[in-house]
Amino acid sequence: CMNIVYSYANPIKDGFLIQGFEKKISGNDINYESHILGVREALVVRTTQGPQVIEWESEPVSQKQTGKVNFAFISGVSSMLPGNISPTFTLYMNNEKLLDFNVKSGEKWVYKGEKQSEFTFEQYYKNPRDERFGYFFLSIPSKYLPKDKNVTFRIEGTPENVNNWVMIFKSKVKDEVLASCTNTLLK
Repeated sequence: CMNIVYSYANPIKDGFLIQGFEKKISGNDINYESHILGVREALVVRTTQGPQVIEWESEPVSQKQTGKVNFAFISGVSSMLPGNISPTFTLYMNNEKLLDFNVKSGEKWVYKGEKQSEFTFEQYYKNPRDERFGYFFLSIPSKYLPKDKNVTFRIEGTPENVNNWVMIFKSKVKDEVLASCTNTLLK
């Protein structure tokens, strides 16, 4: 018997794909499940008491990249009851606010922000606690990005005394197939 785990980013048809996570700057670390075998180390931001912030760098944006650029982040979001909306999270890029977003109950949701940006969550796995794991994609025209430099991202959670959270996993998005063998008894 063979256990096959397929891990992939949703194909992006328009623009370049950039690794959204390369290096942690600050924030709370957590070891938690994801939808990818072996990917467990993450940054977590919550909407409990006091301001909470996570901050990290992407890989550098090449001079050759023109048009739309798509940053991909392995991510997780807290459970939400259908119809409910979470407290607000704010996404910053290079210390400039791009957009506010809320965790929603759907498998895919999109927010539009400053600088013609579009922030998407796509669910690939939901655990028994209704926590969802997948990818965030941030699409933005290259004219708003520094060339040959890393981009700094920050997410702030609004302190509303509610335990909603967002995770950014400290791993790169990869196209790969992982197979593991397990003992099998045949009769």
